[in-house]
Amino acid sequence: MRYKLLLLFFLPLLASAQQKFTISGYVKDIANGEALIGATVFVKEINNGATTNEYGFYSITLVPGTYTVQYIYLGYTTDIKTITLDKNTPLNIELTSAADQLEEVVVKGEFEQPTATNLEMSTVSLSMKTIMKIPAFMGEVDVLRSIQLLP
Repeated sequence: MRYKLLLLFFLPLLASAQQKFTISGYVKDIANGEALIGATVFVKEINNGATTNEYGFYSITLVPGTYTVQYIYLGYTTDIKTITLDKNTPLNIELTSAADQLEEVVVKGEFEQPTATNLEMSTVSLSMKTIMKIPAFMGEVDVLRSIQLLP
């Protein structure tokens, strides 16, 4: 009974002690050697990956096996590599720009000047009777105060 309990306790530790290796490297532009910041490095078999940092560096730790790795960056051709991982593998990638030339775009339009027919903003009319109904201050009706009380 004790041995079974010990085996159940140590079995997960043995399973997690599986050897892992790392694929790492830089993703750069083939034309000028500039680091491609934020390029996606995607491993199809595990449906996961990483992005490159500000130096174009990436690192992915995997268990030994054969993997298909995609290197993707917007505006560049996607590079696909098949890697057999049995040791730590440095893999530097250079992507080619996929600049497609677009046709000329001509935008035509006409602008019609809007004509204002009524330039009057908003108007509020107050009759003298309405002003006299406003509470007086020191015996007199304040006209400016009546304007402030308007909606």
